[in-house]
Amino acid sequence: MRRKDDEKAQRIKDAVIRVVLEEGFGDASISKIARCAGVSQATVYIYYESKESMLRSIYTECAEELWEYLVLVTGNLRDGRQIIERLVCGYYAFMTEHEELFRFVEQFSSCPALTSSCSEIRGLGKMMGLLQRWEDDGIFKPYHVLNIFSMIFTPVKTLTAGAIVCREDEEALLRELVHIMQEALLFRD
Repeated sequence: MRRKDDEKAQRIKDAVIRVVLEEGFGDASISKIARCAGVSQATVYIYYESKESMLRSIYTECAEELWEYLVLVTGNLRDGRQIIERLVCGYYAFMTEHEELFRFVEQFSSCPALTSSCSEIRGLGKMMGLLQRWEDDGIFKPYHVLNIFSMIFTPVKTLTAGAIVCREDEEALLRELVHIMQEALLFRD
C-alpha cells in the first residue's frame, strides 16, 4: 500500500487551486491536476476518492485557514474599535497575501451545488459566535449577526476587487472603511 506524503499533498492542493482558477470547476480534471502537481493520477486517488471529495476537502481546508486566522487575531479583544480594525485589516491582509487561495474559496463558495454537502466550516462558526458574543456583550449595536458579518466582510472584498493604484490609496481606503464600520456598528463612547 502506498503512503501519503505531506509534500505531495501540498503539491496536489496547490495544483487544484491553480487548475480550478485557470480552467473552472467543470474543466478541472484529475489528469490536469495530477499533471500540474507532477504526480500520477493514481497518486491523487491515494489522497482523494473522487474529484468532488477533493474539491470539497481542499475548499474546507482553505476556508478554515482564513476563518481560524481571523478568530486568532480577534478572539481575545474586548474593544470594539480594535475588533473592527483587526477584522477589516486582517481580512484584507489575508486576501492580498493568499490571493489564489482566497479566490479559490470565493469561487467555490459562490457555487451552491458544490458547497451544499460540505461539512460545517468550524472557523466560520467560531467567527459567527464571536460576532454574536460581541453583540450580546454590548460591544456591537444589536443587529442580527448575519448583518454584522455582511457589513464587515463584504465591503473588504469589494475593496480588494477594485484597482488600487498605490499603497497610500490602499491604506487610506482601509482606514476610511474601518471608520465607517466603527460608526455603523459601535455605540458612541
